[in-house]
Amino acid sequence: MIGQEGAVAMEVVNRHGGLPAGRRRPRSPDFGELRVARLARFAPAYRHLIAGLTSAAPQAEDLAETFPALLFALVTGYGTPARRDRAFQTVLDGGTLKDAAAALDLPLWLRRLPPEAFTGPLPELPSDTGFGMRIANHVPDAVEGAREWLDEVALAAGLGDEAFALWTARQAHQVPASRRGLIFLLIAAWQWYGNQPGTIGYRLIEEAWSAKMGLRRARDEMNKWRQRAELACLIGEGIETSWLEAGHAGGYDFVPLITLDDFLEESQVMHNCLDQYADRLATGMVRIFSIRRNGKPVANVEVGPISRERRRPHIVQLKAARNRRVSATVQAATEEWCDTQALSRLPLQPGPVRAEAHEKARFAFWKPFLEALPAHQRTEVATRVLAGGTPPARRDRSVTPSRHAPL
Repeated sequence: MIGQEGAVAMEVVNRHGGLPAGRRRPRSPDFGELRVARLARFAPAYRHLIAGLTSAAPQAEDLAETFPALLFALVTGYGTPARRDRAFQTVLDGGTLKDAAAALDLPLWLRRLPPEAFTGPLPELPSDTGFGMRIANHVPDAVEGAREWLDEVALAAGLGDEAFALWTARQAHQVPASRRGLIFLLIAAWQWYGNQPGTIGYRLIEEAWSAKMGLRRARDEMNKWRQRAELACLIGEGIETSWLEAGHAGGYDFVPLITLDDFLEESQVMHNCLDQYADRLATGMVRIFSIRRNGKPVANVEVGPISRERRRPHIVQLKAARNRRVSATVQAATEEWCDTQALSRLPLQPGPVRAEAHEKARFAFWKPFLEALPAHQRTEVATRVLAGGTPPARRDRSVTPSRHAPL
């Protein structure tokens, strides 16, 4: 809490007594205005801590411009008390910023970030020289987006992969700060699950992250994975009811797709996007059936609400492999199968897909990822992924039978 951080901010001052009066530099008449302007660049919750530290030890004043991260770290309890002592003493003795950062084990590359980038206690970040040299060219110079950039790099580094942290640092500049958060969170999750055999998330990946990928390719692969993840969370252990009865008509079998594996396998065999069907199923307006001949899928049919005009389930889509048109024989068999349904026992539309199990399935899916994060990041990330969040750009928002995506 801020109160505890205030105590941290003053502990080194109390032990060292600030800078001796004889070593304090004279201040110009307009120093007060400069000081106010410097403080105003830090997050409001931390300004009084920074003011307290710099008032007691004026030598630290210049850190607000020369190394804001170091000043912020000293007032928010970064590192151990012993390290804070050594870092602060280095500042009082007029030592170099490099030596002060080394004393605190604070990455020197953070020096280039403006005060606006720091809105909470600093996470642990890679501090070795090699990483610092590689990331230096990607540290944002502008105030705008600096906080978001640091958050994204910290998340990537917190998952224990410096290569991914460097990739994130480089790619983040290509997306406006206002849109970056969830995009890079989901890319981080997709990247992490790609290294976790045995998890559901790993099983859903078609192509794993690579440092050679550009941002567009990574987003495309992440979006495929995300939609599969949404499908896994939506279906859980299986769709509770297929709404329509399975059956046989015109020499074809009509088999409902119920489980996650049903959708994944059908999508692979039929070369369509049934593995991306979470949005459609979540509407509660449709169900999907596989049309098979001698046990082999030949087409898929998406059925929706009972038509008032024809008094039978509405055929929303009917497609062969690779979304091609079906033969007249398959069309006729599907019409016949729909006509065999006992409408008197059916609700007018399919209804929700296991809504009561959705939250449980989502928690089970995301739990391994959340446990891999540093403790200080879990609460915020959990809030976003367990709630489902607003998906990244280019999500298909067509959810009604009249505006549908192809199978």
